[in-house]
Amino acid sequence: MEGANVVQEEEKDVVFPTESHVADFDYEEDEEEEAESESKPSSRHSRTIQTLEMKVEDFGEKLLRDTTNEKAEEEEDKNENSESNSETSSRQELTSEKLNDLTDNKSDASSQIEINGDNEISREDENSGENENSGENENYGENENNSINNDSNSESNSNDNESSKPVKKKASPPTSPNKSTRFQSPRKRTRALNPPDPDEVASVSKKFLAGEKVNSNDPELLASVVLDLEAQRDQLMMDGSFSQSMKAQKAVDTAKSQQLSSAKKEVATERLQFVQQNKQQVQQEYDQVKQKIKEKEKELEQKIKEQHESLLERHKQEIEEHDAEWSSETKQRNYNRASQKIRVLRTQQRLLMNAKRFDEAAQVCKIADDLHAKESAEMHRQLLTAFKASRAALERKQQEEMDTFKTVCETKRGEMMVTRKNMENPYVNRLKLLSNEEEIASDPDRYWVLKHRNDGDQIMTYSVKNRSARPHFQVPDNVSEYNLLSFPPLPKIASPRKTKAETTSP
Repeated sequence: MEGANVVQEEEKDVVFPTESHVADFDYEEDEEEEAESESKPSSRHSRTIQTLEMKVEDFGEKLLRDTTNEKAEEEEDKNENSESNSETSSRQELTSEKLNDLTDNKSDASSQIEINGDNEISREDENSGENENSGENENYGENENNSINNDSNSESNSNDNESSKPVKKKASPPTSPNKSTRFQSPRKRTRALNPPDPDEVASVSKKFLAGEKVNSNDPELLASVVLDLEAQRDQLMMDGSFSQSMKAQKAVDTAKSQQLSSAKKEVATERLQFVQQNKQQVQQEYDQVKQKIKEKEKELEQKIKEQHESLLERHKQEIEEHDAEWSSETKQRNYNRASQKIRVLRTQQRLLMNAKRFDEAAQVCKIADDLHAKESAEMHRQLLTAFKASRAALERKQQEEMDTFKTVCETKRGEMMVTRKNMENPYVNRLKLLSNEEEIASDPDRYWVLKHRNDGDQIMTYSVKNRSARPHFQVPDNVSEYNLLSFPPLPKIASPRKTKAETTSP
């Protein structure tokens, strides 16, 4: 909304305090310094709050004017067009939301500015003297007022331009699907905000001090136990109980060792679950790819089979047509035509028969028959030779076609194999890598050495702030008892006079 955007742009120049600033704040300053630090920037904060209030009021008045103008225009549009009712209601709702957000952001900004001002005052008092603080505060107040005025002018111009445009709700970003969160190292993993139960921490600490076996594998609980044991060790050292402090140190070492082992198991388990999940997902994708490849190979083999059957059918049809062609009368006429000599002899035979010269006609007929038999055998031999040559040429052509077809089929199969390898290799390599990672993650010590050997104290779940909140032990000024040597009591020695009187008595 426009009101929220105005307050957010004003808050960019304000540095909000963090936990470290609050933790570093010194609550034990002198009363005089606090009075001076509170009196100096009060005028600056009052000016900033006044400017913010003025800007909010001006913007509210502007919004009210815009709403009144829009209402007047909407009433005119209602008379002309009945479809504008929905637009006017939405605009009124948006303007009311803007005013509400603007008032809320105003109160939040003023409170945050006051807190920021107090923190800035404390830091300036610690780093510089009184004169430097006064000069810096005045300059900072003037610069801040100038920047706020400039921002207000630019924002008022932009608001004038935007007020003429129809207000539209921003589309909410699409929600992304649930994705598997990758493994994070112990230094980046978020921990539970609820601290462990103090009673449970105390009971576990007692078990460690007593040397009993602890079955807890919670790193957070063990970290709190380590912190508690270290505090007890320090207290025992301050009290002079060295034997008990050494016992506490052994308990601390045992707790740290168990915490380290539990952290190893935890990170290894998380990594193993993540790797197994990825492996299952990759295996599913790999199975889908293999199924697609099998379908493509099946389609290719079916296509090759159909083409092979079609080629065989065509070759068979060509042979049948070839044989039918050589068996036809048209083809045989090229070889069964009688020679000129036989035709002359047959003509002479007919003439002799007509002349009643039968003996001569019989001799001519015999010669013609012998010549006919010889020519028939020769021409039949030539016919068979030509037929076989033509048939061999056809079969040779068909064999070449079949060889070419087989070569093409093998080429296609080879291309399919290359495609299959190219599609399967990424998944195969990924599965090998995941299997190797799964093997490593199954061994917590090995995984810790490979991935988290440099984490060190990062496995401790308590932060620097909590560690700094540990009790501070001060050594007393007087000499402690453990710094003195212990002597047995002195023996009682009788006085010489008493011994002499005892000896002289009767």
